[in-house]
Amino acid sequence: MKHLYSILTILIVLLFPISGQGQFINSGQAPSSLRWKQIQTPDFQIIYPDFYEGNAQKIANIYQKLYQHSNTLQIKPKKISIIIQADGGISNGMVTSVPRKTELYTTSTQNPSDDFLEHLCVHEFRHVVQIDKINQGLTKQLSYLFGELFPIAVLGVYVPMWFMEGDAVCFESSIGQLGRGRSPEFLNEMKAQVVEKGIYPFSKAVLGSNKDFVPNRYTMGYFMTAQSRIHYGTDIWSKTLNYCGLHPFKLNAFKKSLASTLESKRDSLWSDSVFCSQFIDPKSIQKSNTKRNAKNTLYWDNFTELKQIWQQETAHISHHFDTLPTHNTTYTHYYYPTPIDNYSFIAYKKGLQESGSFVLLTDQKEKRLIRTGTLYDHKFAYNNHIIVWSEYFPHPRWEHGGRTRLCSYNLTTGQYQRYPGEHNQYAPFKTDTGWGFVEINHKNQASLVLCDFSLQHKTWQLQGKENELFIHPTYANGKIITVVQSPTGLRLEEIEIQSQKRTRLTEDIHYEIDNPIVVDSTIIYRASYNGNNALYQWNQGTITPLLESKYGVRFPYYQTENQTLYFSFYTSDGYKPGRIPYTTPPAKTIQYKSYPLADHLKKEENWKSSLTPDTLYPSRAYRKFSHLINIHSWGPLHVDANQMEVQLGAAIYSQNVLNTLSWSAGYIFNSDYKQGGWLFNASYHELW
Repeated sequence: MKHLYSILTILIVLLFPISGQGQFINSGQAPSSLRWKQIQTPDFQIIYPDFYEGNAQKIANIYQKLYQHSNTLQIKPKKISIIIQADGGISNGMVTSVPRKTELYTTSTQNPSDDFLEHLCVHEFRHVVQIDKINQGLTKQLSYLFGELFPIAVLGVYVPMWFMEGDAVCFESSIGQLGRGRSPEFLNEMKAQVVEKGIYPFSKAVLGSNKDFVPNRYTMGYFMTAQSRIHYGTDIWSKTLNYCGLHPFKLNAFKKSLASTLESKRDSLWSDSVFCSQFIDPKSIQKSNTKRNAKNTLYWDNFTELKQIWQQETAHISHHFDTLPTHNTTYTHYYYPTPIDNYSFIAYKKGLQESGSFVLLTDQKEKRLIRTGTLYDHKFAYNNHIIVWSEYFPHPRWEHGGRTRLCSYNLTTGQYQRYPGEHNQYAPFKTDTGWGFVEINHKNQASLVLCDFSLQHKTWQLQGKENELFIHPTYANGKIITVVQSPTGLRLEEIEIQSQKRTRLTEDIHYEIDNPIVVDSTIIYRASYNGNNALYQWNQGTITPLLESKYGVRFPYYQTENQTLYFSFYTSDGYKPGRIPYTTPPAKTIQYKSYPLADHLKKEENWKSSLTPDTLYPSRAYRKFSHLINIHSWGPLHVDANQMEVQLGAAIYSQNVLNTLSWSAGYIFNSDYKQGGWLFNASYHELW
């Protein structure tokens, strides 16, 4: 009985989100009209809509190679079901063990990176590995008593989310050519905070703040997990998860394992004079009690070192441009500053005290024009007093049936309007005869579309090739200039509208590029060539650096009337609007810089495979009715999360992987029933 309270604590923490109907993690349902197919292998099962066959084969090839790889957590995960939610407008993924499955929401984003499906599969696979790494020793033995419930409970109680997501970002940066470990947008949030505002206390970095912006668990976790691997070895996190799995009832098992590693290696690290020379006062840091405050000590060690590196990187960078006045005192972004006359401009505003709205700014004041819903990309177009943007709209009936659609706002009349569309629509831009945008259908095929001023009648369309994505197109002189993302990298491309002729302007390269605009015969765009976000210009095949700042500059807009370039530059208080008179910059050689931390991880992971599909897997129909029952957990206890009660008895839990039927059943001993009582709770969501 000595571990009874530990067991109850673990179960209560895990079961807190369970509803009265006995369902565990329920992410919602896809439309009931979908017909499903499946691919079965010894390692995984992929369940997908029947229209998604081509991409399902691609995903199967990716997962097969991930399963064959000897990853740095040193474990091959057991078989899992992978659910492809392709009929929606969300780009995300999740892994659960109650029931055991991965859900992939496969709509491509406008973020320039690796191929989105590859990026998504790699990141979520690492979570599968993490969960299975915990399921060993005593944890695995107790899983026979409690089912899939117990390993995920141990993970939830002991393993911090900053590690879970940070380690997954490390993995995606190791397998792919890009990943967030090579994205200045991702890296600069922490860099700007640490250099300009200092290192926040560990508790604030983990829990966040309502007063100050704190980078999320992905960003903080990436630097924590990656930097620790440099100094304490690739296996530091493998050993930590081993310890948690083998000792599920030791309080603070995660911290104790870290403390053991630090005690054995930290002294030798801090005796290295070269390492210590990076720090302002290394002796004060050495006084930390590693046994008692292992996570806090590791946090301060890592970020004190990174602060010295980042201060040196930014010391020589100074900007020479005007900062446009804004009217806020908290962390706030101003995206895409766009002048509407010589005295005012509009921007998309989002921050700690603003959920998202378009604002009109002048030197004296700021006026909110209209609030928006959820935007997955902040690009908007402006023409003749009308703003057009893309916004996500949930389906009124199905969780996974929403779409990202175009919306407009008329500054003169104050009229807001949204436009129906069968497919997801992104990145609007203005043309001489109307508007244009990127459309992505349910098969994840991207197209460039032109329409009239009413936004309701298509006048032209060009479908991209397989695995191509158009990012942030713009229009000038009868041509569309766009970034094209493909498995071979990213490039600028010019497309003649009348002939649909496509011309490559740059070679494919594995650096982020986006937001091209046209100034006469010159193209200005954002790229990460120098390890930061900077503006470059392309002219007749020659690329020249144009503008940089300490923590990145993005979202260019050119005003022809006064020959001024507008943009947003990042600070520790968010993106701020700026401008500079545009002149042709002097010729200067581009410096292509690497990302040392991500490159170190890539070397450690030693990934040697290509993710190019080379195998055709047999597929067959997936019958929903025959898979309604999926018992995943059981045990001698029944937990009522609503009442926060744990009762002796016997209970089993079932939830199918499509989230349509959930039920729990059992027999419990309760003070209200002298001889116990039977229970059965169920919910069915197939039709509504």
